[in-house]
Amino acid sequence: MDPRDYIDFGEHYDNNFEHLNPDDMHNNENNLTSNDMEQPMHANMPLESNTQEENIDQTEVKKRKKTSEVWKHFKVCDQKLDDGTILPKAVCIYCKHALICKTTNGTGHLHRHFNACLKKNGHNHARQSQLSANTGISSFKYSQAKMRVELARFIACAELPFRFAENRCFKRFVQVALQPEFKKVSRNTNRSDVVKLYDEEKKKLINVFSNLKGSIAVTSDMWDGGNNLPFICVTAHYIDENWLLQKRIIAFRLLEFPHTGSSIFHAMMNVFKEYNITHKIFSITFDNASNNSSAIEQFKHVLHPPYGGKFFHMRCVCHIINLMVQDGLKVIQTQLQLIRDAIGYISSSSSRQQDFAHLCMSHGLKPIKLKKDIRIRWNSTYHMLKSCKGYTNVINFYYNNKMNDNLLRDEEWNVCFALVDFFKVFYDATIKVSGLEVILTEISRNLSISLPLTISNIQKTFNDTYLLYEKKYSVGTIATQSAPTVHLFGSSSSSSAAIFGMLASKGKQKSVISSRTEVFKYLDTEFVEFMTEEERNNFNILDWWKAHKKNFPVLSIMARDVLTTPVSTVASESAFSAGGRVLDEKRTRLTPQICEALMCLKDWEDADFRTQSFVDEDLSYFEDDSTKFP
Repeated sequence: MDPRDYIDFGEHYDNNFEHLNPDDMHNNENNLTSNDMEQPMHANMPLESNTQEENIDQTEVKKRKKTSEVWKHFKVCDQKLDDGTILPKAVCIYCKHALICKTTNGTGHLHRHFNACLKKNGHNHARQSQLSANTGISSFKYSQAKMRVELARFIACAELPFRFAENRCFKRFVQVALQPEFKKVSRNTNRSDVVKLYDEEKKKLINVFSNLKGSIAVTSDMWDGGNNLPFICVTAHYIDENWLLQKRIIAFRLLEFPHTGSSIFHAMMNVFKEYNITHKIFSITFDNASNNSSAIEQFKHVLHPPYGGKFFHMRCVCHIINLMVQDGLKVIQTQLQLIRDAIGYISSSSSRQQDFAHLCMSHGLKPIKLKKDIRIRWNSTYHMLKSCKGYTNVINFYYNNKMNDNLLRDEEWNVCFALVDFFKVFYDATIKVSGLEVILTEISRNLSISLPLTISNIQKTFNDTYLLYEKKYSVGTIATQSAPTVHLFGSSSSSSAAIFGMLASKGKQKSVISSRTEVFKYLDTEFVEFMTEEERNNFNILDWWKAHKKNFPVLSIMARDVLTTPVSTVASESAFSAGGRVLDEKRTRLTPQICEALMCLKDWEDADFRTQSFVDEDLSYFEDDSTKFP
């Protein structure tokens, strides 16, 4: 580029044209003068706004409107020379360089400057105006690098293919509606950006674990992916410094054959070492497979779990319920098979579904789309039978008219429906233990612990566990803090002793003199009596321990560890649903490393928005499209 094409106005333009708007460039277009030759301009010459000239030629022909796109990047200003002549200048709104903009010169030199400026400074100078809640209108600088990071995050969290960013419709949408400087990103670049983003977010999570004061509970399960390769999912559960329950998938990896306890042990130990949490593991929740039990023994030998390993091995409650219900289903296997045959026959073709819908309407019933269950998933059998209630007569009529034998009768339905009502108890229990937050809600609704503690073995376990915590977290090992003002259901006191004295004076604490330890003070105090009805209805057990951790420094640590422990592996199993969408039949060539990056990024993003939750996909399966027919 010819250096004569522009002149650096330096600090003067930095001060005067910092907030120039390219849309204002047309304001002075009618006052430009014509000149065939570029003239040098001294950097210190003053600039003036292009106001109406005193000696304007009333017969001057009106200048035509500027149509070139390059004018969006320049501000037209006038320079007044010593002889009074007005010389128009085009000032770059990014670097503040001024160029000649005579009407007869064209815009070639402006294009050259803009391209050079763009190449030199990147896309950071592509500014847009945006509103800020604190400062009003501020300047937004578009960054191609930042766009690539957020695009990679979007691709991973929305479970989209890497080639999505190459889509010409997406490119047009962004360029036309959002940012003209946007350039499409290839799928290979997008893949690399996802891996890089995963590595950065992983380092942040490792730092969170290193600063975590509490323990970490782990759940794990295995899954056979869409590419017939086995994956193991490892999920970490913990309560952060704000006493909020957190869950993070820390591994979604290929597990090589054979799937022995030793293979599971080594795979998970590698994950623990990567995140530097081997000394923080409090418990591991597995299903009842024998290889998991074998792995637990190896973990105990290496990790030396705290408190004698009382809480180290948790067996998945949902898996236990599944085994119980599957045994119950064997009792009605003959009746259930007839119902499955009938539903399978009706749902096997579009014409039969349509005829069945017409039959439903002729009997005054809302048409439903029958769906078969998945035999290995008892909750799908539960939903299948439940969806047939009220439709048994039309199902019998349609199926029996087509069949000569194995007719379906009311007796089969009555037996299955009787068991469905019984299974509802197990289904509700499964839902309640599928997520730890649901369990905490149930604990909050049942605050009294006096009844179970009357059982001698529970009382002994509780006392023994507390003694272990008291030995480890004695007063000397807990950071001493000045006694702050403590709020107890609307009351306040300068010390815990005054609080318990107040409770005893009101008869809500059985013994203050003999209750010298935290555990006795905690058990002897009827805290519920001091709650209002609103506080009881909105009670959150983690918030309660957060407010009273200074009254019960040892018990609060014990509560944090125990309340972190999941009782089911649903947290890991729910990741397999997302894994099925990521590793679908069109994306089976994804490498295990890429798959882990995609799965973890999505889970971590959901955690930031607190959108991690258990969804009964079998329920969704039987509810979706229930009224749609071909």
